[in-house]
Amino acid sequence: MVVVASLIALLLTPQPASAKPQAADLFNQTSVSKITIRLSDKEAAKLVGEPKTSVSARFDISNSSVDHGFQFKNLPINFHLKGTSTLRQNPSLVSNRPSLRVKFKPDGLMKLGFLGSLKSLTLNSMTQDVSKIHEYSSYQLFNAVGVPAPRVAYAQVKVVIGDRVYQKGLFAIIEPYDDVFLKNRFPNQTGHLYEPCGHWTDITRGGATKGGETCTSSLFEVKEGWKKTPNKKDLKALVSVQKIKSNKAWWQAMDRYTERDKFLAMWAVENFTSAWDSYSGAVINNYY
Repeated sequence: MVVVASLIALLLTPQPASAKPQAADLFNQTSVSKITIRLSDKEAAKLVGEPKTSVSARFDISNSSVDHGFQFKNLPINFHLKGTSTLRQNPSLVSNRPSLRVKFKPDGLMKLGFLGSLKSLTLNSMTQDVSKIHEYSSYQLFNAVGVPAPRVAYAQVKVVIGDRVYQKGLFAIIEPYDDVFLKNRFPNQTGHLYEPCGHWTDITRGGATKGGETCTSSLFEVKEGWKKTPNKKDLKALVSVQKIKSNKAWWQAMDRYTERDKFLAMWAVENFTSAWDSYSGAVINNYY
């Protein structure tokens, strides 16, 4: 009876559960993660010729934080190099520090998801941010004022090609603009996520709403939503508002088609941080 009573008491007593890592753990603000990307010589050679074409690799990530620690090893990924002007200068993983885009493969245990619903990561080398704090602080500020913006954290990145190890230093881990990002921030989906196809691409440029999904025939690439809704009616509606000459009527129309307060907050942060590569900046680029 004592044994049975003890067993019943044990079953009724709440037991401490081992918390599974979540995406929020990756973006905690108290520690720096460690990331290792392993690929073969053959896959590395492919990136030299076509840096934006994904190759297969393996991915390790760990964080020794007391409150948010985690460790994953040998995860299958596809990844490619990212960037524009900085990538053209030297796309080598050996002699340069290009930014990276990592996509996790739904393989084996990965079918359960990596760190919650997270599907991919952007690893930004912060080439144009010598301080290594401007980009981090800007994303934090966007989020603080209620602008839908990526979460951000830091990681020390190491690349292993064959048996050769290359320490790449400090990178920013940035949450990508993908379907997971949109679903978590926009419960009422508007249909599309757009990105300009080049510098100085304002929405008022002629032909802004023409073309299809990619930059080959359009001024704006549809990053998400084209398969579900293959048109640009939402972008066309926004462009049509810009043709209204009356300030009052324009302001009212903007309220119908946009969340004006978030626009103002976004532009305020851009100007406060001197974000020249933004919609309200001199280049009118790198916005969504």
